[in-house]
Amino acid sequence: MNQHEYYMQKVLDLASKAQGQTSPNPMVGAIILNENGEFVSEGYHLKAGSEHAEIIALKKAGSLARNGILYVNLEPCCHYGRTPPCTSAIKQAGIKKVIIGSLDPNPQINGQGLQTLKEAGLEVVFGFLVEQCLALNKFFFYWVQNKKPWLTLKIAATLNGKIDLGNYGKQITGQSVQKKVHQLRAEHDAILTGSGTILADNPQLNVRFNELNEIVNYKNPIKIILDRRFRCPPESKAFNQEALSLLFTKPENLNENKINFSNTEIIPWDGKLNELLETLAKKNILSVLIEAGSALNSAFLQENLIQEIIYFINPRLAPFNKELPEVYVGNCIQNFKLKSAELIDTDLMLSLTSIK
Repeated sequence: MNQHEYYMQKVLDLASKAQGQTSPNPMVGAIILNENGEFVSEGYHLKAGSEHAEIIALKKAGSLARNGILYVNLEPCCHYGRTPPCTSAIKQAGIKKVIIGSLDPNPQINGQGLQTLKEAGLEVVFGFLVEQCLALNKFFFYWVQNKKPWLTLKIAATLNGKIDLGNYGKQITGQSVQKKVHQLRAEHDAILTGSGTILADNPQLNVRFNELNEIVNYKNPIKIILDRRFRCPPESKAFNQEALSLLFTKPENLNENKINFSNTEIIPWDGKLNELLETLAKKNILSVLIEAGSALNSAFLQENLIQEIIYFINPRLAPFNKELPEVYVGNCIQNFKLKSAELIDTDLMLSLTSIK
């Protein structure tokens, strides 16, 4: 690993400290070396509206940044948003060289930040650990480029494919997997489920285990509930959390006098999944974790809307009862490739990514 790759990895480690916190902004880290190549300062973006990573690192460096080197995993912004452009601050600080991991796909930037720095006489080097940079901000890149949120489908099943144990038990996987699921929730902007899951399980759909310091920094995700028949009772646990709930239902149901939902926005919806995703994207929801039943899972899969599947398999065999629902992916599984396999205690976690 050369110097540029070494510091770019350090930058990525910094940026990832804000996992789940920066949406709809990307995760960005920055490191500054002085003119002798010695470490001076670092910073990372904490949340949308706060100072960008480059600004934090530059402020810490002060005059030591002059003639120095800046490492950043994402192309610096060159436009006014909630904060001034980072390119202006970089030029004013006297930085002589900028090492960038990946370009920003935002149409307001997308190479313009890099060009702005070059035109100001700075040396700009692009393309170190690009795959890692893209992977870190996959939600952001997908949302910008497709105007839809990234969808992660979570499935937990027994060895014989049962996703619900009915009267035979509640949890399919062990506690370590439960902690992993809560980490996934903390990393996504929203959790999506259907009215059937609300009625059957009355889930909270929030992030827990934080009292054990398992998840140090987190925010509870928005809850998206698809309820075309308007069956969910207002007292359901999902509607009584600190995070907002979005309840999608048929337009004609809006005339019903059902106004006792707590912290919930009720949205008319005709059942088309693509239109649902476009609505979510406009609300700056970059990523959605789907925790639903087989029918809803199948609907998203059949329309090729899933980007990633996280599949937990418990080694036990559930009762061979036809009434217990089973996992269903059908021929859709051929649209995915295995990215990784990890043993979590006795449970197996498979990560599959879309090849479409």
